[in-house]
Amino acid sequence: LVMVGDFDPAAVEAEIKEHFADWQGVGPAGAPQPDGRIDLDRPTAVDTFVDPAVPNIVTFDSFEPYVQTPDTLAQNRRQLLEGLGNAVLSRRLEKLTNAPGSPIIAGQASSSDFYETARTAQLLVVANDGQWRDAVTIGETELRRAIEHGFTQGELAEQLANFELAFRTQAEQADTRRSPALAEAILATEDDGDIFTTPAFALEFFEQVKPTLTVDAVNAAFRDRWDGSPPLIHVSTKTPIEGGEAAVVSALQSSAAQAVAAPVASAAATFAYDDFGAPGQVVSDTTIPDLGIRTVRFANNVRLNIKRTDFEQGKVRYAVRVGSGELQMPADRPGLSFLMNQTFANAGLGRQSFDELTQALAGRDVTPGLTVSDDAFGTTGTTTPADLPLQMKVTAAYVTDPGFRPEAQSRWAGLVPLISAQLQATPQAVAARDVRRVLASGDERFGIPRQDVLQARSVDELKTALTPILAEAPIEVAIVGAVDEDAAIAAVAQSFGALPERQAQFGAFDDRRAVRFPTDRSPVTLTHSGQADQALAMAYWPTDDDADPVEEARVDMLTGAMRLLLLEEIREKLGATYSPSASSSQSSVYKDYGVLGASVIVEPGRADEVFAAVDRIATELRNRPIDADLLDRARAPVLEQIAKNRRENGWWLGVAGRAQSEAERLDRVRQLEATVRAITPADLQALARKYLRDDRELQIRVVSDKLASAQ
Repeated sequence: LVMVGDFDPAAVEAEIKEHFADWQGVGPAGAPQPDGRIDLDRPTAVDTFVDPAVPNIVTFDSFEPYVQTPDTLAQNRRQLLEGLGNAVLSRRLEKLTNAPGSPIIAGQASSSDFYETARTAQLLVVANDGQWRDAVTIGETELRRAIEHGFTQGELAEQLANFELAFRTQAEQADTRRSPALAEAILATEDDGDIFTTPAFALEFFEQVKPTLTVDAVNAAFRDRWDGSPPLIHVSTKTPIEGGEAAVVSALQSSAAQAVAAPVASAAATFAYDDFGAPGQVVSDTTIPDLGIRTVRFANNVRLNIKRTDFEQGKVRYAVRVGSGELQMPADRPGLSFLMNQTFANAGLGRQSFDELTQALAGRDVTPGLTVSDDAFGTTGTTTPADLPLQMKVTAAYVTDPGFRPEAQSRWAGLVPLISAQLQATPQAVAARDVRRVLASGDERFGIPRQDVLQARSVDELKTALTPILAEAPIEVAIVGAVDEDAAIAAVAQSFGALPERQAQFGAFDDRRAVRFPTDRSPVTLTHSGQADQALAMAYWPTDDDADPVEEARVDMLTGAMRLLLLEEIREKLGATYSPSASSSQSSVYKDYGVLGASVIVEPGRADEVFAAVDRIATELRNRPIDADLLDRARAPVLEQIAKNRRENGWWLGVAGRAQSEAERLDRVRQLEATVRAITPADLQALARKYLRDDRELQIRVVSDKLASAQ
């Protein structure tokens, strides 16, 4: 038992003794389970696996005897050397992945203990559909290149910078680590037999041994790790390999017969967008006193909102909103937003590829790219106070000069089949792909489109759609955390504030805000390709948008009450599932649109029983007010979450993100606790009568295609 947080140790000890002190063992202890055995003397071997739902994956594994090594400084240095070698090889695979026309979409080198049975070194390569042979060749070639020729000083310098960043960031943020993460770290040291150390010690140790982490030392550690058993090669494919394992062996032999050249040292890269011109001039600078948010506007109409806190030492959270997202995307190009979210960062910049950018940003806590949501393009993330100016410049570069490079199209072509197969593999994945679209009457902006629709999208289409938007769309930046306010203003002034004039207001786009819940309430059945005993039963009712904050809070509370009743009725009484849930989403983007729903993981044959239980709960909520105990149990976690939110920078980032463009919504923050405390059983009953009606309910089930085809 590990406990971390603000509590009375004596009181906790008393509780533990009261509940567990009288526990007695029953009978002799059982014998330890055997750890198993790996034959380290077996020759190189190949195996294959076929499943339509899995990616094309090639793995190379080498094993050596497991030795329980004491947690010493020498062992920590050894782990650093191995980690650096794996990081360099993974980076080489990443470069190959990002090359135009690449047959692979991912690759990674790693090493670990395989329980207490063996130590393993692994190289994993994920291929485009049908290109397993290329993945075998790339994996064999790059592994052999690393063993025979080692790594370059430039490659090692890049990873040393990244490792040092990680150690330094953890040390700077140590005093405000969250209790759950700290408890997990303590528990992990107990499981592994390691010594619990502080991040400051880890940084100090890294700095001490860094001069000894040379190319020769890393090369030697990497070779030693792979000097174990002959490799075992495993190939997973969607369809059977013609020729089977013999074809894999042939591919390996063909690759091994080719000589590999030493890696070519590359020149050091520098960030190509360090100067955006004269820093922007501040024309407005005010503060919202009760919320502690400083609001700034630059002469070019860029807005900046700053909230300084001490909740996370050494960490800054940021959000950049550009334009209106999906509302501005072409209606006749479904899937274009999904393409952007998957490829935009890897498409690089006009003057720098993604690989060049990655090299230039080594050792800096900076995240590239932009994504798109219902009503915004932009990015959110964390950085350090020192790297905030660079983060703003990197994001500004993606706004002003995105690359739309051909390697992004190659990556997209490889990702679509992989993602589509994964989205068909389980009931939960199918629900994530399709249910939002079903609830929006088939509107293609919701959910994830079919594979053929995604394959029709291109980076060129994205360029055509985004270029005019990013050129002039309004921009609002939020910065929250341990930051000097004047430094934050300067960081934005030197990046977004230095751009040419932007539009002053975010567009209304009223014609794109219409969405309707289905009028046909006939039950819907979706299918997945996974196990036949897996299913989902879901029931949904239309509500409203979030224009009324009081009603929104009441709907959320009604949802909480339904969640508790689901737990009692379905899990405890029916024993039909262990994870019933209820959720509510009242849109701030789409007019008059909201959804309240219940979702239950269930055995396929019990779906009707679950739907009947959900309907009984809805009827109960309509017919009589809930009792005081249920209301308190629904209200208590909401109030706890409100109190917790006010100590969380992530929540404050959401508040500050639109503090100027949607200032009218700030009253919701001020009034939320009072609104929640004022909710009565009668309020919830009135909403249940308004929304949870039988004639408004839509039932959706997700079952295996094996069952559907048998019916």
